[in-house]
Amino acid sequence: METQNHKITYLNKEVEITQFLSESDEHFQARLDLLKKLEKDNINWKDANKLSKIFYNAKYKKCRYTPMVYNMIKKYL
Repeated sequence: METQNHKITYLNKEVEITQFLSESDEHFQARLDLLKKLEKDNINWKDANKLSKIFYNAKYKKCRYTPMVYNMIKKYL
């Protein structure tokens, strides 16, 4: 299985997002759902994409982050 690139619309622009090898379809869908929430909060794409990766790692891989980083995603967990 290879990484898969998907095109989505984010803040009225078409952007590309990657589904990673280790990411199940269910986990990828959770990340897409998070991106919808971030879009409502008007977070720019670059930051939203980063936050979605941090969200995935924190929620599903049990990674730990510094308090400053964790506080950015805490309300979405």
